[in-house]
Amino acid sequence: MLFQGKEELRAECFSAYIQAKSLIDQPKKDKHVHIIPKNPNSDPYDYYYADLAAIDSAIIKATKQVKDRKDQIALSYIQDVKNNQDGVIVTTEIIFSNGGRITMPDLWFKTYTTSSPQQVAGIITYAKRYSLSAAFGIASEDDDDIKTLIETGNYQPTDNPPHKLGRKELDEYIVQYMGSPARLVDIYQEYIDGIPEAGGWIKSRHDEQTAIAIKQLNQAYHQQEADKKAKEELKAKEKQAALNKVQQTKKDPFEDKKVESKDPEVDKLF
Repeated sequence: MLFQGKEELRAECFSAYIQAKSLIDQPKKDKHVHIIPKNPNSDPYDYYYADLAAIDSAIIKATKQVKDRKDQIALSYIQDVKNNQDGVIVTTEIIFSNGGRITMPDLWFKTYTTSSPQQVAGIITYAKRYSLSAAFGIASEDDDDIKTLIETGNYQPTDNPPHKLGRKELDEYIVQYMGSPARLVDIYQEYIDGIPEAGGWIKSRHDEQTAIAIKQLNQAYHQQEADKKAKEELKAKEKQAALNKVQQTKKDPFEDKKVESKDPEVDKLF
């Protein structure tokens, strides 16, 4: 870490910083994701962690206690995020009311293995959480293996649990398909069109969020087919009703008025 500020303020800043770290209550790891490794020989497992909001809350609570002490200065933190085509760089700085700063080492996470906006956003959130946890000594994760999973592309982190996607999110959802990024809706359409490669991919094992998205597309397709069938049946009924009406109008208007005469010779006239 790097201290910036007047040298005579160093001791005061580090004293407040150490006090804050000692007062932090470890946040609960009440968030989790179900991880399915890309290696088919590895078993899926659940990963538990404390999200960014919980970590921030724990830090704010601790720094407030430091501020309330008459012998200590106030402190807080800021984070800077740089994102480019190769990766995400997050820098956490501890700032003090006397003008001092403590800058933590940069943390870099690569993102060039994915072009999905959702996955890049997840990596940014993870990097911020990881950097902030390191800065204040918070154990926010089960273990450090998750960092390796992220960098190898086996897991894309997010503070948002898998959820049902909105129409726009679903249309823009990107996955890795045949070695390249592709829209899930396009792959699903190829599956509907009977393309074997797409069918094999759709029916293969996926991460939880992708599985939910595929289920949504499948439900939407079957609903669309059901609506189409209902419209066709309604159209057929309307057509039959129209035909019945036409046939009714062609009926002899005098048919119902014909009566039998007692005179056979008269009946022959009709």
